[in-house]
Amino acid sequence: MFPDLLHALFEGTPENRFEHMRQQVRPGDSIKALMHIEGSTPLMIALNIQPNIPVAEALLAAGADINARTYKGEHALHYCIYSEEAVAWLLDHGVDPNVPIQEGTQSPLGHREQAHTVGWTGLHSAAQHDNLAIVELLLKYGANPNSVDYRGETPLHSAAQCNNLPAVELLLKHGANPNSADRYGVTPLLIACRRGYPYKRLIRTLIDAGADIHATGRDGRTPLHLIAWFGGRYSKAVLRMLLYRGANPMIKDASGRLPIDLTSNSARGQSLRAILQKNMTHRVRIWYMHVQKP
Repeated sequence: MFPDLLHALFEGTPENRFEHMRQQVRPGDSIKALMHIEGSTPLMIALNIQPNIPVAEALLAAGADINARTYKGEHALHYCIYSEEAVAWLLDHGVDPNVPIQEGTQSPLGHREQAHTVGWTGLHSAAQHDNLAIVELLLKYGANPNSVDYRGETPLHSAAQCNNLPAVELLLKHGANPNSADRYGVTPLLIACRRGYPYKRLIRTLIDAGADIHATGRDGRTPLHLIAWFGGRYSKAVLRMLLYRGANPMIKDASGRLPIDLTSNSARGQSLRAILQKNMTHRVRIWYMHVQKP
């Protein structure tokens, strides 16, 4: 029955699809038992990409499980997260906005399936993409901006990874913690500082919201260390901003290195080194310049 139902979901006009689907669903059929080879249900497919709400309503009325999961542990909310219409429909029908991706289960092919991130919520996914309306919708229905996945990452981490400034601003407005750290100690600010200049506005926004400019991961590296190490194009502007905001260039990482020790020998690295030297204490600056001489 499932192939015929799939055919009905995709063939013809929306009106024809609804009629074809209705003909496929017969009294006594177990809609809950129907799953595609990947574990997606007819309801998930009806809502994915271009949602067909009448079909979704008919499937639900016929007993479809709105909380079913794929073999990867994904809920319909994760499966359809890029469609604002589908997300709104699911939330209107009582789906928990904080439902996480679970551990995968055994598929009919005999191997264990797994989604990329156990513990991810719809908000984690939505925060990585440009459709701010979905982020707003999830927050409106009570999505937790500080929910964490198995790595300890929050939706703010997700947004920072993609330089999604509008999502970062919205999450912060709804109480996201700018100092949330994953299990490696990495904060959204540290993520942004690995990227450098393209993330300058995001870095400023996080600092304005109270992000700790001296936060460190397990390696003991501060935002200054990361800017000095990765040193992308125009990183001088970010370096100056951090120093202006009070970042301490004298903090050593877990290996005992200062930010200045991580600058490269390229022209770009030398310009970063000069800025850091200027901001080091007078005594240490004289010592450092002395030991650097051949």
